Amino acid sequence: MSPRRTHLQAWMLVAALILAIVVLSAPQPAVLAQDATPQATVETVSATPTDAGTPTPTLTPTPTPTLTALGARLVLAQTYLAGGDYGRAAAIFAEVAQEDRGNTEALAGLKAALNGQAAAQAGAVPPTPAPAATAAPPAP
Repeated sequence: MSPRRTHLQAWMLVAALILAIVVLSAPQPAVLAQDATPQATVETVSATPTDAGTPTPTLTPTPTPTLTALGARLVLAQTYLAGGDYGRAAAIFAEVAQEDRGNTEALAGLKAALNGQAAAQAGAVPPTPAPAATAAPPAP
């Protein structure tokens, strides 16, 4: 390469770096406008009374259903059952059935897992899992 071409490439690289620095350091007004919008909406939904004396409505949190440890294990067992891992599903369903006697979902799942395991060992097509039944809480 000739020295002239090397100097030209060096100057082009320096010019590109300067352009990148100028572009990156420029203020971004779109971001500033977006930051002002959420504050305005939060202030309008506050619980302060208006001039007429009526309070403005506020956003109230709604209770979200939580998954208990028992429910999580049942969901995991149903997932194993749907995936065809009948041994793991049967083990989890058996544990849940022993801990919570009379749990209809665990008993139905255990039956479906054992039937599926037997059918898989026999080489037949496994049966479809029974739909999950909602279990009524046991009477004290």
